Amino acid sequence: MDQGQSQKTVCVGKIAGAHGVKGLAKIHPYCEDMSLLEQVIEFDITLKNSNGKHMLATIKGVHIREDIEKLKGTELHVHREALSEVEDEDTYYVEDLIGLTVVDSQGDEIGIVRDVPDYGAGELLEIRMKNGKELLLPFLEQYVPEVGEQITIQDYEAFLD
Repeated sequence: MDQGQSQKTVCVGKIAGAHGVKGLAKIHPYCEDMSLLEQVIEFDITLKNSNGKHMLATIKGVHIREDIEKLKGTELHVHREALSEVEDEDTYYVEDLIGLTVVDSQGDEIGIVRDVPDYGAGELLEIRMKNGKELLLPFLEQYVPEVGEQITIQDYEAFLD
């Protein structure tokens, strides 16, 4: 790591609020491997148990419900190196897709990936096109046949404004 550069980090969850009166925090995980929540940079977290879509945890040095509520919405990050290698060729870490060049099926540059949001109906590629406009494209093989050093898209014209 060069001086002045920070290690790449990945958001693995956020603090969703307090639970009960005994100083437990509700954490909304963005990861399948819950042990990553105990490796976050910002806090010393100990997981207790699952509570629906949240994990309950203690945060070292934060024991009062009001103090936990002040942390509501705080994102939790781990160093990229903490993530395991992806073995399935059709699985990607969102962090690794952001910034990739997007080309059409002829190889012409379309833009770059800015984000990969999921609003509940499946993941989308948020692409900043070369003309400055935004394109939201379903992240499905039908529209995204190839992901590698760059991302190839096709049949995207219907999603243009």
